[in-house]
Amino acid sequence: MGDKMQRVLLVVLTYSLWLASGALSLWTTLWIRVLVLIDVPMFVLRVNPWVLRAINSFGTFALGLVWLIFIVASESYFRRLVEQQLSAISVTKVFIAEALTLGMAYGGHLLIG
Repeated sequence: MGDKMQRVLLVVLTYSLWLASGALSLWTTLWIRVLVLIDVPMFVLRVNPWVLRAINSFGTFALGLVWLIFIVASESYFRRLVEQQLSAISVTKVFIAEALTLGMAYGGHLLIG
């Protein structure tokens, strides 16, 4: 009974980490959108507002698609934690990469805006 309970807790922990990673990556994607699709074209390149709407629409679609692919791929990556083929250090590296990317996007927004 104790072994099954440990497995259940490991599955709950794994999918909780996956959901947290998905939420952090969504937040990162939204800040990348602000930086790359709004701030840079508007303030740096000074594009026409009509062109900016098209850039924002198509770019948001592309970023959403990339985020969706990341979510699907990361689920299989995090599932390896249940099978004990993945260490906690590897999971931590995913969160560090997401946090650094979010920090760069937010920092770029602060520098431009």
